[in-house]
Amino acid sequence: MSLGIMEEEDLAEYFRLQYGERLLKLLQKFPNIDEQSESPSIRLLEKKKEAKIMHRALEQKKETFQRRMETLNLRWEELGIKEAQLKAHIQKFEQFIQ
Repeated sequence: MSLGIMEEEDLAEYFRLQYGERLLKLLQKFPNIDEQSESPSIRLLEKKKEAKIMHRALEQKKETFQRRMETLNLRWEELGIKEAQLKAHIQKFEQFIQ
């Protein structure tokens, strides 16, 4: 650690020891400046923006899921066709053996 960082840590420790409880009470008394500066309309716009982003993400997931289900349905159909072909070959083979 450098000497400058060490001094900052010591200074923070000093203030914590000297003013800890009073400082904590003051911090609790006054709300965060960032929270005060945002008006309800700005927060509403931010929430609407978040909702729009989440809606887009949900739509993309739905589309991906739909494509995957279509692919799986096609594979099931192909398997059904192959199963029917296999049964036909087995029947021909059994007739050939008899």
